[in-house]
Amino acid sequence: MSHMTKRTTEYKSAAAIAEAAAALGLEALGEGEVRFYGTGHGSWQSAQDRELSKTADLRFQAKGSRYHLGFRAEADGTYSMVADEEVFAGGYARHDPIRRALGEASQYGVAPLFRQAYNVAVLAAKARGQGKHVTTERAGQVIRLRVRA
Repeated sequence: MSHMTKRTTEYKSAAAIAEAAAALGLEALGEGEVRFYGTGHGSWQSAQDRELSKTADLRFQAKGSRYHLGFRAEADGTYSMVADEEVFAGGYARHDPIRRALGEASQYGVAPLFRQAYNVAVLAAKARGQGKHVTTERAGQVIRLRVRA
């Protein structure tokens, strides 16, 4: 059974990915292998797990987590999210710090807090580029963006 998954979502900005990760308290690890549940247990890793975990262009980890969240640059200029499926749903990582940081999978999809933080980072960058003053505030599972002239 494969644990690794590749999520294709419209992540287009490495800077916004890094800003979103930082806003959620994730540590930037740089390029490298994505750690997942089976890391170090190569005898039972599937070929798909080995291939997907090889290299990510951007990697992040929550303090105390055994898992990484990775992003791989694609030929079309977007980034695919690469991580153990347990990071998004499943029993093994239910109490892992990275799941709490990214948000529980829901009707809004996987890693809803990360997607929200990414969108806020993209919009904040555009507003700053227009000379606007930007502040953000997090209240539980909601991140508020305020833009002022």
